Amino acid sequence: MQSLLLTLIFVFVTVTIEFFIGILIASILNKEVKAKRFYQMIFLLPIVVASTVVGLTWRFMLNYEYGIINYFFKLIHLPKLVWLANPILAPLSLMLVDIWQWTPFMIIILLAGLQSIPTEVIEASVIDGCSGIQAWIYIKLPMIKNVIVIALLLRIIDTFRIYDSVAMMTRGGPVYATNTLSWNIFTRGFRTFNFGKAAAMSLLMLAVVTLIITAISKITEFEIN
Repeated sequence: MQSLLLTLIFVFVTVTIEFFIGILIASILNKEVKAKRFYQMIFLLPIVVASTVVGLTWRFMLNYEYGIINYFFKLIHLPKLVWLANPILAPLSLMLVDIWQWTPFMIIILLAGLQSIPTEVIEASVIDGCSGIQAWIYIKLPMIKNVIVIALLLRIIDTFRIYDSVAMMTRGGPVYATNTLSWNIFTRGFRTFNFGKAAAMSLLMLAVVTLIITAISKITEFEIN
C-alpha cells in the first residue's frame, strides 16, 4: 500500500505541474513569437531521449560531490544537498526529472489543441468584448476539453509505469522512499521471485488506473467526436 500511495502522490504532483506549465507555454507559443519553430524543436529534445539515458544523466547531475547542480549551489554560496540519498529529496528529484522530460509532451498536445481553434471564433469574442480571461474560460478551454483530457489520461497512464528513472537514479531507496508500484512489482517478481504477489500488484495497478480513467471520463463527460 505504501508503494501505491507513493505512486498516486507522484502521479498527482507531476501531472498537475506538467499540465499547468504546459498550458502556460502552449498559450505563449500559440501567439506570434519570434523563432517559434526553434522553441518547439528545443521542447521536443527531452521526449526523444531514452528514459534510461535521462535517469542516468540526472543521476550524475545530482551527485553530491561532482554533480553540476551542487556545483552551482556552491557558486552561489548555498549548501550542497544529498539529492538521491535523502528520503525527502529523492522522490522530489524523481518528480523534477519527470516534469523536465514530459512537460514538453503536454506543450505539444495542448499547442495542437489551441491551434485547432478557428481564428474567427477568437476574433468574434474580441468584438463582443470578451477579456483574455473570459475567452480562456468560456471559449478556449471548452473547445480543447477533449484534447486536455486525452493529454491528462496519457500522462497518468504513463506516469503510473515509472520505472526507468527509478532504476537509474535511486533503485527504490533510500529507505523505500522511491519504491514506486512499478519498481515494487519488478523487485517482487525478478529479485525475490515472488511471481504471485507481483502479479497481484500488477492487477492492482491495472484496477487503480482503470478506476482513475473511468472517473475522469465521467466527470469531464469525455467523448471523441
